[in-house]
Amino acid sequence: MSYERFYWFIDAAATEPVIEMSWTAFLRKYPIHRSRASLTNSLQDSVEHFLAFVVEPEQDAAGVKDILARRTLRWTMQRSTPQYWFLNEVVGHVPSLSKRSRSIWVAHDKFLEPAVLDAIGISAFLDGRIDLQTYWAVHNITGRYEPTSWLTLTPTQQKTLEEARLSGPGEKPIFSWQSARSLDDGYRCLRRRHTQLLVAFLKQAWKENWAAPHLTRDTRAELKIAKGTTPRFRHLELATNLVQCVTTMGDQIDCALSYDESLMC
Repeated sequence: MSYERFYWFIDAAATEPVIEMSWTAFLRKYPIHRSRASLTNSLQDSVEHFLAFVVEPEQDAAGVKDILARRTLRWTMQRSTPQYWFLNEVVGHVPSLSKRSRSIWVAHDKFLEPAVLDAIGISAFLDGRIDLQTYWAVHNITGRYEPTSWLTLTPTQQKTLEEARLSGPGEKPIFSWQSARSLDDGYRCLRRRHTQLLVAFLKQAWKENWAAPHLTRDTRAELKIAKGTTPRFRHLELATNLVQCVTTMGDQIDCALSYDESLMC
């Protein structure tokens, strides 16, 4: 079975004023083509159908009409599931925001590459090449599993990682007015400070072509890594795409998000 997985970089500071707009003002400034509602539930197809689908509890026609007449996009996003899917639709609809965002998808045949990226971050942390805050940023946005299940680590290394995760800053939504509820639904996110640390890690790992030496034998076999070789940062299609993305976007990156559909299963 194939799962969707992607990384998303946006300018949250430029996005928030749009989210604060009322639906009346938003639709006046960014009109939506009124077409017959489709099965995609996309904002681009029909705002009424989109709101009926994304807002919880599910809205009837009168409820949707009330939202459009009296509510803001922020109010709606706070009651949407997933909240970041709602945000993605809004950003994609506003040209100025769309130009300041970029998505990197993980190819279905490269679905284990985020694990290697995480392993590279873990190795760099254990070797003292990155600090705890950077390790936390990398692991939060790329990590899926308990590292000891797919890495060969000594008891001391395992303890170091566990203590690091417990002493990390903890994940927070990208906007201060969001609740912890937004952190569910397969999404992970980093605010500005930790996004900058992630970007610095990606650039340094690319420059020095850091390795992932701690992968277990089973993990290496699943990744089809040749015996006697160690996967490195530049070997990863995902790493190449991420570095190109953050280099191109530059200062427009304000926060980073990732989505992993398998976390919903």
